[in-house]
Amino acid sequence: LAKYPWLQSAVDLRLGANVIAPVSGRLTTPVERFIYSPENVSSQTVRKLLNNAIENINPGLASQMLEWIQKGTETTEDGSYSYRTGFANIKIPTLYIAGEGDLVAPPRTVIHSFKLNGSKDKDIMILNREEYSSDYCHIGLVLGEEAPEEIFPEVHDWLNRFGTTRGRGRVKRTLKRVGDFIKSSPKRRQDALLLRKSEKQKRKQRKQQKIYRDRGSQDSVIQS
Repeated sequence: LAKYPWLQSAVDLRLGANVIAPVSGRLTTPVERFIYSPENVSSQTVRKLLNNAIENINPGLASQMLEWIQKGTETTEDGSYSYRTGFANIKIPTLYIAGEGDLVAPPRTVIHSFKLNGSKDKDIMILNREEYSSDYCHIGLVLGEEAPEEIFPEVHDWLNRFGTTRGRGRVKRTLKRVGDFIKSSPKRRQDALLLRKSEKQKRKQRKQQKIYRDRGSQDSVIQS
């Protein structure tokens, strides 16, 4: 697609998936191997996936992704912001999961993202045959036959580990905001109060609009 952009509109992914679905799992094509591995995913699951879960990519999104491939960086459409720089701003706990047999998001790309992540609490799992049943493929991370026994419990444990500290983190952030507010200059405090008042009025207006919309018909038009 990067070499022949005109294929974006010519290739119907959904139709193609439906066509090859009956023989999937019996005859593995190179395209299928890119997405899944018979070691992880059963042929029955693949056929259901191809019949129900494949959709065409939006042309605008496809063009933007091809541009990223050509430039070697991911930016907004106008080029003003690089998404890679945003990883450093991540402060919440993050879990990365990569399959050794994943050809869509290979471990090296997941590890790169992991290193850019600015969170103090970040973990990464590389699912390979040395520690798991096989080298997990892309869709095998979720739809693999052994995923419910090998992957899901670890994700569940990780969520429980960090979910218990959420309340304390919220209190800490609130206290920090209050402290910053007290330490700020009188003008900044006044600006903050005005902004808060403005946001409160906006929320009130949105609530009134919702009430009006709920009382009227589905086709009611809210007057600005």
